[in-house]
Amino acid sequence: SESQRFVVAAYCLWLMAVLTVDTQPNEEGRVRSLKLLHKASVSLQYALKILHTSSQDSRSSCIELLRKIEDEAKSIIRPLRPPSRIPTQRMAPGMRNVGIYQGAR
Repeated sequence: SESQRFVVAAYCLWLMAVLTVDTQPNEEGRVRSLKLLHKASVSLQYALKILHTSSQDSRSSCIELLRKIEDEAKSIIRPLRPPSRIPTQRMAPGMRNVGIYQGAR
């Protein structure tokens, strides 16, 4: 059906966003990834709009995917925010920062 095409497009855009941020973890890659996630979100919202109201399982799947895409976007946005002025705590010996991007998957 037409709504399934929009869901499939959203999945593809989501995967492209994840690959983009993984291969290009700088600010440009994160911005490009966020744009792809936005397109995926719009695609899912349209699928929900045209989906027949009796298709409760499909509706639930779309909403779940929309939440995952939103979580992915939040995890990508975090590094783009300027650091807060709250003093950082010292890390315990042997502990280290493992990286900037911790994607939601």
